[in-house]
Order: sequence, then structure tokens, then C-alpha cells
Amino acid sequence: MISAAINRGHGLVNEADVYEGLKQMSFYLVSDFGYELRDVAGTPEDIFYAFIGTSDYLTHQEVCDKLDENFSDITIGRTIELLIWYGFLGVVD
Repeated sequence: MISAAINRGHGLVNEADVYEGLKQMSFYLVSDFGYELRDVAGTPEDIFYAFIGTSDYLTHQEVCDKLDENFSDITIGRTIELLIWYGFLGVVD
């Protein structure tokens, strides 16, 4: 957030700087986690983007279907475990 303000020439951090900082951090997290999943499990680094436009709540089968339709050469069960481990997927109790 501070770097966004500095890069924009602002003396104080404003609301737009906070949003820009969050946007940049989110992009870095997606990239870093994608590369880590690729290195650990062999999944494509862009795996997170397959879920753009999906519902906030997906059944296990919907997640499996989404992964299978986009990445037929991955081990779906292991990939789901890793997506839960990294906090991308959660479990509703």
C-alpha cells in the first residue's frame, strides 16, 4: 500500500492506494502459489484461473469437473488436497 502511494507520488496513503496495493499483492500470491503448485505437484501454474466465474460454493463433483475439463492430465484428488492446503479451496461445515 505504501509502495503504491509512493509510486503514485502521494504523500499519504489513500483509499485508491490501498486497493491498488491489494490488487498487486493478490496477483503476486496467485502467481507464487501457482508456481509452487507446479513445482510440487506438476499442476499448471494457471490452475487458479480455471475457477474464474464459478460460484463461491462448489460441490466436490463440481471442482472435479472444473479441473477435469481444463486439465485432463493432472491427478485431481491430489490437486484438490493441495488447493485446500494452500487455502484456495475450503470446506463448509
